[in-house]
Amino acid sequence: MKTVVQSMKDVRAPFIGSTKSMADNYNGNGLIIFRFHFLVIVLLWVSSLYISSQRSLIIRILFPVFLLYLLLSLIDLIYLFLFPTILSIIAAVFIVMGIFAGTKEQKAY
Repeated sequence: MKTVVQSMKDVRAPFIGSTKSMADNYNGNGLIIFRFHFLVIVLLWVSSLYISSQRSLIIRILFPVFLLYLLLSLIDLIYLFLFPTILSIIAAVFIVMGIFAGTKEQKAY
């Protein structure tokens, strides 16, 4: 395994105007994914502050995020392994719970 990892770091190839290794590619993808999930966390946090006053708008934002996480769980299952699949499904479930929790709070008032 160490040989494979070292080969991924050492072998560089030109691609669309720059020369990068496979390790560079995987590191870049990892950073992009981390920042994407951080952005979604911030989006969900800010949305939670306005769910009661701007419910219609927040649902229009949250529903596509829910669908995105369902799609991510399918991609995780096909291309990766079970752990990220489960995490994506849990995120989707929590988003839906947040949408419906807002509905129950509004009915109580």
